[in-house]
Amino acid sequence: MRRCKARHRSVRLLSHRVPSVINADQLAAFQRHRMRECDMSKYLIHGKTSADFAAAMLNKPQNRLEILQPFFDSFNITVHEFVFTSGIDFNFVSVLSAENDDSIEAMVNIVYSTGNFANIAWSRAYDADAYKDVFEHGHERMGAYVSSMQVAGID
Repeated sequence: MRRCKARHRSVRLLSHRVPSVINADQLAAFQRHRMRECDMSKYLIHGKTSADFAAAMLNKPQNRLEILQPFFDSFNITVHEFVFTSGIDFNFVSVLSAENDDSIEAMVNIVYSTGNFANIAWSRAYDADAYKDVFEHGHERMGAYVSSMQVAGID
């Protein structure tokens, strides 16, 4: 979150240096886009493509990101990385931003249902500041936790 706030300040400061070829509406649209991007969470997608995927790609090689971009756009998903690897357990990794977990879960279910992946999974991804915030949130509430060992009188 802190990084986004800093970015918003940068955008506002930058607006004073914008050449006259960009009008106020374009600048406002850019600022709205940056603010919306900051409200999005990051996700890591990883999976193992299927034999059917390999057969289709060998039959007709294609840039999958270009083809899938309208699909991602329909979920308002921003693609940061979209790479295929030489891994054994998984050979595809992507870093995405989305407004909520539901969009990612729905997108992954659609992709999995096509048979292009033998397995595919996702998880939230946090930058260092956001992950620190997660632990600060937990730190503030950890006194309220009662373990099963305490309840059983073993601890």
